[in-house]
Amino acid sequence: MQQNKTFNNFLDLEKSNLGTLTHFKLSHYFYQNIDVEDFIKLKSYLIQCTELVSLILILTKKKIQDEGIKLLFEDLPVFKNLNTLQLILRQNKIEQKGAIYIAQYLKMCKNLTELQLNLNINNIDQIGISQLVDAINTLDKIQNLQFWIGENGIGDQGLSSIVLGLNNMKNLTQLGFYSFCNNISDAGASAIGACLQTYPHLTSFKLSLIENNIGDQGISEIALGLSKLKNLKNLSLMLDINPFGDIGISKIAAGLSNCTQITSIIFSSLEIDITNEGYQNLDKCFSQLEQLVYFECWFGKNEKLLKSKDILNCKNIKVLTIKFGYDILKIQRTQHLIQALKIKRLVKMNLN
Repeated sequence: MQQNKTFNNFLDLEKSNLGTLTHFKLSHYFYQNIDVEDFIKLKSYLIQCTELVSLILILTKKKIQDEGIKLLFEDLPVFKNLNTLQLILRQNKIEQKGAIYIAQYLKMCKNLTELQLNLNINNIDQIGISQLVDAINTLDKIQNLQFWIGENGIGDQGLSSIVLGLNNMKNLTQLGFYSFCNNISDAGASAIGACLQTYPHLTSFKLSLIENNIGDQGISEIALGLSKLKNLKNLSLMLDINPFGDIGISKIAAGLSNCTQITSIIFSSLEIDITNEGYQNLDKCFSQLEQLVYFECWFGKNEKLLKSKDILNCKNIKVLTIKFGYDILKIQRTQHLIQALKIKRLVKMNLN
C-alpha cells in the first residue's frame, strides 16, 4: 500500500516503517541547524526507504556546508522507483564541492520525471554550476524541471552555461528558472531567449529575473523566445527592478500575442521605467489572448497596468489576483481595486 509521510524530527522517522514508504518529505521544521551526526542519521534512514517514488528534502537556513552535503549524498543508494526529487536547500553555505556531490548523485537518478532544485542564496561558483547542469542534462526523462539559483553571483557566464547547457531534455514540458540578484545583463537574457527556442513544446514556463541589469535588448530576446512557445498554457514572468522600458515591454507584448493557447499569466514589472504607451501595449496583448482566464499581477504605487479600455472591456479574464508592493499606500490600493472592479467580465478578484 502506498504510504506518504512528512517528517519533522528523527523520532517520527524512528517510529515509521521506512521500508514501505513510497513518498518521503522532510519538512523545513526539521531542526534549526543540522550537524554531522544528524546527516549520518538521516542518510541511514533514507537507505531503508527502498520503495521511494518521491523524495522531498526541505532544508532551508540550516547553515549546511559542503561536508554536510557530502555526508548525505555520497554513497547514497539510488532508489529504483524514484521519479520525483525535490531538494530545497536555499539559504545555506553550499559551495563548489557541495554542488558537485549533488551533481554526482543526480547522474544516477535516471528515472526522474520531475526535479526541483532550489539553491538560492548559497555560494556556488561556475564550476559547481557546470557540474550541476551536466548532471541534469543526462536525465532525459525529465518532464518538469524547476531550478532556483538566485543570489549566487553567477553572472552572465553562469546563467548562459545553465540555459544553453540544458539541451538534451526532449521530454520537457514544464520549466522554471529563477535567477534573482545575479548581475545578469543583456547577454544572459539573450541566452534565455535562445534556450526557449529549443523547447517549443513547453506548456508551462516560469521565469524570475528580479533585480538584475537587463535592458531592452535582453528583454527583446526573451520576448522572441516566448513567441515560439505556441503550446504554452501557463506563464509566470517576474521582471522587477531591471533597466528596460517601453521597447522591451512592447516586445514582450508582441511575443506573447503568439501564445494563443495561454490560460494563466502571473506578471510583475515593479520599478521599471514604463510609460503609458508600454502599459497600453501590454493591456492590449492580455485582452486579446482569448484563452486567458486567470491573471495575477503585482501593483506598485505608480502602477498603470490594467487601466486601459482594452482591459476594462476584455472578454477573457475571469479571475484576477492582485498583490501589492511594500511601498504602496492604502489609498493607492483602494484606487487600484476600484479600477480593477470595472473589468466587465470579471467573475472573481483575489487580494494579497
